Amino acid sequence: MKPSLKQQLKQWKLDYQEVKQIAEKSKKKKKPENFSARDLRELMGQNRSTYKRHNGAFRQRERG
Repeated sequence: MKPSLKQQLKQWKLDYQEVKQIAEKSKKKKKPENFSARDLRELMGQNRSTYKRHNGAFRQRERG
């Protein structure tokens, strides 16, 4: 004979709580990423070549 819906719900709730507790224990904390100054400049695009338009053509800008 099948258990009543109420009993099934109680059993499911108990099982779900166990699974939830196991999942919470297995969560890993992410370590913060440590970037060097060079990496940060690269991510921000400071080391890229810059171009300008001159008479309809693109020319690389001089640095400095």
